[in-house]
Amino acid sequence: PNDLRLPKMRFWHGDGIIARLPTPRIAAEIAAAQLPTVLIDPNHEYCAPGSPLARFSSVACDSAAVGRLAADFYLKLGYRSFAFAAAKPELDWSIDRARAFRAAVEAAGCACAFLPTNRMNAEREQPRLVAWLRALPPRTAVFAANDHRARDILRAAAMGGIRIPEDLAVL
Repeated sequence: PNDLRLPKMRFWHGDGIIARLPTPRIAAEIAAAQLPTVLIDPNHEYCAPGSPLARFSSVACDSAAVGRLAADFYLKLGYRSFAFAAAKPELDWSIDRARAFRAAVEAAGCACAFLPTNRMNAEREQPRLVAWLRALPPRTAVFAANDHRARDILRAAAMGGIRIPEDLAVL
C-alpha cells in the first residue's frame, strides 16, 4: 500500500475514478483530480461536511450489519466464546464490524476477545497471533475483519497446531 499511486492525470486522460482510499495521500490526489468519482467504503471523515471528498458519490457496505450477522451465525451454531480480529485501526468499516459483533455477542451474555492489528508486517506478527489464538478458550468463534485477516488467523492456527474447525471457527 505504501507504493500505491494514481496515474499522472495529464497522461492518463481518464473520464472518472472508482476507488478505495487506502491512504490520506491517495485521498488528496483524488480530491485534486477534478474528475467524477465514486468512493468505495470511504472512512466516515471523507464523507463529513467540509471534506473535499464529500462532494463525491460513495458506495458503502453496512459493516455494522455484517458484524451482527456474523454474531448471529455463530450464536445459532451454539458458540459461547468469541473473538474479533481487526484490520488496520484507521479503517472505519473494521471498527463498525467489531463494535456490532461485540455488542451482539455481549447481548447474548458472552464475552468477546479482541485482537488489534499489526498487519504492517504480517510475518513478524505471526508469533504474537499464534500466542493469542492459543490463549483463547476451546471452540472459540473468531470473526476476522476481512479475508486478509482470516488468512492470517488460519496461517497462525496451522503454525500453532490449532485445528480448524475443531478448536477454532473462523469467519
